[in-house]
Amino acid sequence: MTNIIINEKKRTIEMSKKDYASACKFGSEEYVDLQEVRRAYPDYRVIAVKSKVSGANVYKGLTYNFMEKYIMNHDDEKKTTMKRYLDMKDKAEEFGAGSDAYQNIREWFIEKYPEIEEYHKEMEQKKKERKEKREEEMEAKRKEHRNKLLGNVA
Repeated sequence: MTNIIINEKKRTIEMSKKDYASACKFGSEEYVDLQEVRRAYPDYRVIAVKSKVSGANVYKGLTYNFMEKYIMNHDDEKKTTMKRYLDMKDKAEEFGAGSDAYQNIREWFIEKYPEIEEYHKEMEQKKKERKEKREEEMEAKRKEHRNKLLGNVA
């Protein structure tokens, strides 16, 4: 099934770049799906969009330094979580694991402190909402400017 989004505000038919590339191949499932949507919305433009949320963006700012500060503020008196964290980090450095080690440590950290993931998801949602609001305001200004230039003639 092709993931197609109908954007009423922008009057667009949106799909991922991957699905768009497949939809360009005559007879493919994506092609059939897109043609069906185009029949339903003949005046809408078809656009390929970049994936909205990627794992890298969700955890932006979740550095070793951030994790260490967070653990320091939320650890028990025996510092058991910090000890575990440092053991994992030391092993990673010893074996030269690099980015794979970071991903493993990050996953462990998120499991240990699930509120961090929720916080990052909330921030991404708020960022998305702010962007949509700005786009709506810009669209309203464009329409107002257009009407002003045309003297309110449609």
